[in-house]
Amino acid sequence: MHRLVHTIRETQRQYQEHWWSKLLPGVRVFCVSEVYDNLLMWAHYAQNHTGAVFEFWSLPESDNPLSVAEPVEYVPSPPSFFSEQEFIDDLLSLKRIDFQSLYRRYAYFKSDHWAYEQEWRVWYPFSDTKDHDLNPINPAELKAVYFGCQMDSDTKRRLTTLLKAGFPDAKLLQAKRRNDVYALEFTEA
Repeated sequence: MHRLVHTIRETQRQYQEHWWSKLLPGVRVFCVSEVYDNLLMWAHYAQNHTGAVFEFWSLPESDNPLSVAEPVEYVPSPPSFFSEQEFIDDLLSLKRIDFQSLYRRYAYFKSDHWAYEQEWRVWYPFSDTKDHDLNPINPAELKAVYFGCQMDSDTKRRLTTLLKAGFPDAKLLQAKRRNDVYALEFTEA
């Protein structure tokens, strides 16, 4: 029994190594959040409030990427690539391991330290492009754009011009730090 457990763990390690070194570099992930006003996320992802947050609609009838987004599962430690039971079932030909499903499952786990992000992901496995894929945005998909409270006026002006030309129905909102609580408030820009 000890030898089987060792074999299972070694096989799991090899698959995880394969995932990180060979498969993950070809995966593309589109991440979104349920929240637009989290101070930590503004600091991390919007360059300390100098960037912008884009709010999208999920439009299933348009077959946009958000239609297939799934929530991230936040866990205290990385999951094993497959369970011991899945390995044994496969070994005994009781039930084959569905590797495509395993890769997909692995892509939706994240450390519970990031749970405040309330993230959803769209997973694009095995992309042919080198570092990104382009998915055009239908003007109806962009609901609002939130400008960071430290965005410089020139960037805001240029971005506003582009947004009004390409996404005329999107709301434009300006972030401002509140003085009474650690939070942001937004007014129309």
